[in-house]
Amino acid sequence: EMQRSLVGSEMCIRDRPIISLNDGVSKVEAKVRGDAAVIPAMIKWAKTRVDDLHATPYLVAYTSSTQKRDELIKLCKKELGHPPMFVFRLGGVVSANTGPDAIAFAFERKPRRLVDYEPPLP
Repeated sequence: EMQRSLVGSEMCIRDRPIISLNDGVSKVEAKVRGDAAVIPAMIKWAKTRVDDLHATPYLVAYTSSTQKRDELIKLCKKELGHPPMFVFRLGGVVSANTGPDAIAFAFERKPRRLVDYEPPLP
């Protein structure tokens, strides 16, 4: 394990987190090895969360890497069958916390029943 970690470090192969953000709460959903695995893992994860991604509008966001943004858009178009509804650049606060090469895509799931999230009354 130690040797594998050192080799990965020397080759700049690092674990990249796949993070979800729901109702203001972030969660590491998975970690993937290397940059090339990030975008396919994001789409694979999204497919487990939405009934029909082919019919679901989505947004693409990025910090500064237009190359990664374009890769994400290309694979999303291929896998989902349609382009993003909107593409936008994330601000400095996000970049300061994620690094300069962060990419994201957002989609809406079925509305939640808010009553399920109500705190119990005393």
